Amino acid sequence: MATQLLARLKEVKDRMGWSSTTYDDQMLLILDAASTIAENAVGRSLRRQTAKTEYPSSVPQQKRYVSLEVFPIESVTSVKQLYEVGTDAEFTATDALTENDDYVTDADMGKLERVNSVWQLYRRHLQVIYTGGYVDAARIDVTITDGTYTAATKTLTSSGAFANYTFAAGDSIVVTGGTDATAGVYRIASRTGDDAIVLTEALASGDLADGDIAASAVGTVPPADLQHAVASQAIQLWQQRDKSGLVSVSTGAGGDMAMQLDAVHPELMQVVKKMMRHTV
Repeated sequence: MATQLLARLKEVKDRMGWSSTTYDDQMLLILDAASTIAENAVGRSLRRQTAKTEYPSSVPQQKRYVSLEVFPIESVTSVKQLYEVGTDAEFTATDALTENDDYVTDADMGKLERVNSVWQLYRRHLQVIYTGGYVDAARIDVTITDGTYTAATKTLTSSGAFANYTFAAGDSIVVTGGTDATAGVYRIASRTGDDAIVLTEALASGDLADGDIAASAVGTVPPADLQHAVASQAIQLWQQRDKSGLVSVSTGAGGDMAMQLDAVHPELMQVVKKMMRHTV
């Protein structure tokens, strides 16, 4: 079953007037196919990739900017620069550069800019480990305004706030306010239940018990227009599933679903054109 989708099953069902769960498994497969169509149309991966290791390279040259394969960038784990072709062991033994001191990240455009220097770009001279792409829109439904924080365990608590959240490595949450809370993006270490998550770094030096911590957006969700367009693509695939000459995909006990994977919905094409204008 697909675990990374660019649109919500709920939106598709609402637009089609479905309340039954009979066809959920089939529609999830179709949503996965629609998400793939979106990626093919824009020419790059859009779905979340965690701890992706990339060796940006080109013909031998020095550049101030380097573009990564998957973006938007959620977070950068490490950037290491060598000046000769390096093995994995050599990269491991090399100190990582410091973000904002040695380089800055343009997350939306997927670029790293070298500060007061240039990147050495040839074969395996540069290594970047990062999390990029959009998370499953249905997996991260989190918004809180009444959070509390326990410093000893780095636990952020809000009653029922994480019921619709399933933890995945690389996730983060954006803290936007709260008495004595330091606003910023915080990596999540684990989900302990519907009411709490554990952070990897301290939100404050002590407990925050006022119950006014505000936070939202675990990870980077697909833009609303992209979600809507992918849902439209899925509905189109569903409507075409019984026509002759289409690709058939087995759904197990549910039978076969036929899908025309090269028929891009006009709404999706409009969104893709906008995304390409904003990222070239």
